[in-house]
Amino acid sequence: VGCLAELRFRVEPQDEIEMPPLLGRALDAHAAAATRWAALTPGKQRALTHHVSTAKTGATAARRVAQAILWLESGETDLRRLPKMTG
Repeated sequence: VGCLAELRFRVEPQDEIEMPPLLGRALDAHAAAATRWAALTPGKQRALTHHVSTAKTGATAARRVAQAILWLESGETDLRRLPKMTG
């Protein structure tokens, strides 16, 4: 109680997105989705890459990439409306 503390931290660059290879290949194959991707804010790009990269299995990652491509091609801007995928 009553002690001073000094904290220092470094904020990572916010515009750098680490693209999952599977998502990158899908965007290369879908020009309309790639165009929409380029127009997204860095925050939305990070959210989509996080959604894909946190998948625990390859099948889940592939399903999430398909969701992202459908969402991008639909012109939707609300990430809460990612299409639901079954199977």
